[in-house]
Order: sequence, then structure tokens, then C-alpha cells
Amino acid sequence: MFCGSCGSAVNNGLSFCPNCGAPVIAEGAQPVPQPGPQPVVQNFQANTVQQPIVLSQAQEVRENGFAIAGFFVSLVAMVFMILKPINIIMPLTGLVFSIIGVTRKNSKRKGLAIAGIILGSMFLIAGLGITFSN
Repeated sequence: MFCGSCGSAVNNGLSFCPNCGAPVIAEGAQPVPQPGPQPVVQNFQANTVQQPIVLSQAQEVRENGFAIAGFFVSLVAMVFMILKPINIIMPLTGLVFSIIGVTRKNSKRKGLAIAGIILGSMFLIAGLGITFSN
């Protein structure tokens, strides 16, 4: 009998070719289907180290004092609407602080600064109306 893979002579009774190691099929026997190569799965964990994130001075998010001050000064201006010089000065001050708060980069509370701009504008218009209506 001969090997179907490499053609070398194989003694009867052997299941594999001594030359190439291929399975030998006996004469007259039906070939048995062999399963295809199976993928080798390797389970491993990579050694990963999480690096800390370091923000530079320019990237740090800072508290926005101007936004807070602008909002509260604009809000308090509502209380002093009846006093003639203060009813223009306080909303104007709150408006200026809020505008500075909106324009600051890398800072929090921009929404509070926008609310301060809206309140400051409303109370400044109301204060001007009260002052010049008499």
C-alpha cells in the first residue's frame, strides 16, 4: 500500500504514513472525513496600566466668581428698584459682572452668567423707566 499524500510505501496495518504522518486509508475502505483545523483560542489578560490624566493649567476648569456675582447683584437689584440712583447702578454692575463671567474661558457656571445678563438687562431697563418717568 502507498501513502496518498507523499506516495511512499506504507506497511499494511499502519494508520499513518511513517514518512509524512498523513492518515493512510486502506484499499477498498471509505475515507473518514476529518474535521478541519480548529482555531486556537488563547485567553490572556494584557497587563494594562491606566495612566492618570493630568490637566495643564490652561485646561483646568475654574470656578467663575464673576458669573455668581453678576447673577446675585442682578437679582438683588430687583429689591432696590424704588431707590433712584441704585436702580440703575446695581443692574448695570450685575450686567457687567455677568458679561465678564460669560467670556471667561475654562470656567464653570456660564448658565448662571447668562441668567445674570438677562436679569441685569431687564432690571436696568426697568430702572431707567422708573428714573426717567418722573
